[in-house]
Amino acid sequence: MAGRKEHLYIGVMVSIFLLLFLNSRGLIYGFEFILLAIASAAIGSRLPDLLEPPRGGYHRKFFHSILFLVLVLLFFIYIYAEVLTANPGNEVAFGLFFAAAGYASHLLRDAFTPARLPLLGFFYIWDEI
Repeated sequence: MAGRKEHLYIGVMVSIFLLLFLNSRGLIYGFEFILLAIASAAIGSRLPDLLEPPRGGYHRKFFHSILFLVLVLLFFIYIYAEVLTANPGNEVAFGLFFAAAGYASHLLRDAFTPARLPLLGFFYIWDEI
């Protein structure tokens, strides 16, 4: 099972990778945007466990499901287009972009643990299939 620190480290690494990727696309951001990116990705990487705390047994429900991962990735793609076309001062879109990346990194890391991710997260019977 991936721990809190591991999710945090992966979220920060994803934010640095995305900053380098955006820089290669010609987007250059100031220091405050770099801090916003790292902080947003760190918060996003911890958000699934804040929404569904790992208390006791199986805690992975809707916010830890493959369905929610798909929704987060669709939002990530949408907001990526917004980050590329928006004015450089759009802090909200920028922060949401990195928060979604951090959230997706958490779910992708959890997908490769022995417990995996449930399909829908609503009903355990469907998730066993």
